[in-house]
Order: sequence, then structure tokens, then C-alpha cells
Amino acid sequence: MITREVLCKIVEEVYGDIGKFLDDVESGCVRRFSIFCTINESVGNGDILILDNETKFYISWYKLSHLGRDIHTNIIGVSFLEDFIKAFKETMDREREEE
Repeated sequence: MITREVLCKIVEEVYGDIGKFLDDVESGCVRRFSIFCTINESVGNGDILILDNETKFYISWYKLSHLGRDIHTNIIGVSFLEDFIKAFKETMDREREEE
């Protein structure tokens, strides 16, 4: 089961720092991933949803800085969650390299 604690642990393992992950989320959409926020809300105050456009897996939670709060996801296991976060980081890293 994917819980807030599991999400935070995996993000910290992959990124080394949850803040770096939140910075990437705040950066917005990239080729493979779409990032949505509640309409008429800033990314810091609304619901956040990250969608992998290739696998259709998603993670959603309330308030950017409250990673995993009221989490919703269709990811069915911890290993798939880890793959999701790694793919997100790799995509963001590639985007930065190409700038």
C-alpha cells in the first residue's frame, strides 16, 4: 500500500532531499509528465497531481509542501512507485541539461 510515509521515504531515497523533488514539481510539465494543480490556486496551495503520460500512473496529494497528505494514486506497489519517482527525476534532469 502506498502511504504518505512510503512516498516521502522513496522521494528522499531517490532525490536525497524532498525539497529538490518539490522544486521539480513546481517547475511544471515536462515531456513525459504532466503536473496539474487545483484551478485558480497556486501550486503551493492546491491539490497536486503528477501524471506519467506513458504509463498513466499518477500521484496526487494536498498542498505542495505537505508531500503525500491525503494521497491518491493508482500505483499498486512500492517498486512501481520507486520507478515512477526515478523516471520523474531522470526526465527533469534531462530537461535541465537541455536548457
